[in-house]
Amino acid sequence: MTELNQQDKNLIIVGNGAIGNVLATRCQHLNINYGVITRKSHNIALRVSDAHLQDYTFSLPLVPVKAIEQSTLIILPIKAYQVMTFIEQAQHYFSANHTLVLLHNGMGTIERVQQQLPQVNIVAATTTYGAFKPSDDSLSIKGIGDSQLGWVKHLHGDKSAVELLLSSLLPPATWHKDIRLPLWHKLAVNAAINPLTAIDQVKNGDLIKADYQRQIKHICEEISAVMQALKYTNESCILFDRVMEVVEQTANNYSSMNRDVMAKRKTEIDYINGYVVDRAAQFGIPCPENNRLVNEIKRIEQQY
Repeated sequence: MTELNQQDKNLIIVGNGAIGNVLATRCQHLNINYGVITRKSHNIALRVSDAHLQDYTFSLPLVPVKAIEQSTLIILPIKAYQVMTFIEQAQHYFSANHTLVLLHNGMGTIERVQQQLPQVNIVAATTTYGAFKPSDDSLSIKGIGDSQLGWVKHLHGDKSAVELLLSSLLPPATWHKDIRLPLWHKLAVNAAINPLTAIDQVKNGDLIKADYQRQIKHICEEISAVMQALKYTNESCILFDRVMEVVEQTANNYSSMNRDVMAKRKTEIDYINGYVVDRAAQFGIPCPENNRLVNEIKRIEQQY
């Protein structure tokens, strides 16, 4: 296996959300040369409470968008709806030397990024790390999850060096030939847990109730039909079992969409259930339950 080389560690993290800050924490531990692009102009002394009950503080190395020119790896652990806004703002700094990592909930950005940045390598990733920000300058890491990654497009450069570096940032990491299948599995979990817990403002564990389980079964049946139309053999009962497994594992947690609605923030519904509805429409597949959830979340957002 290729050893990590200090010259290969020049990376940029976009945003300082919970997962972005987890990545920054890992960079600190691994002595990786990195920078963070945020909209904040002041220095951020990040206070971290990690899963091993250790507390520490470090300053995030903030850099301007222009710093992309001197980097080779750019990770976007931001909201799905923020991806294209950032790409359009920064696109003239990207070149054929760059690898871009998309790391967010939902689907639908890959195709748009490929069109906007045809010269750039692209990796898509998803992670189950549990982390949240009690405040702007603090991070609580509740659980070490696992990460799924895969190349969407590779045109140039050393794949093994990139894979080694990314695997070291969010371990344990599994690389897939077709990353879209793990992304669909994660989408099914998000499509069930996020809107249901956001609409009723409940914890994930409340979804164990029979009424919620009936709704989750309908959600999974619709997603399974879309996946099968895309040539992914996936029975709805497998998706349902996976959702309920995550519900039990995260019973005391609030979903990200629950927190977004609580804070009156824009949600990622268009990239989760909305993406399911859009793909279903392409195949003429009825999608009433996912469509209902999209409409309900949008109704809530309009009341902010």
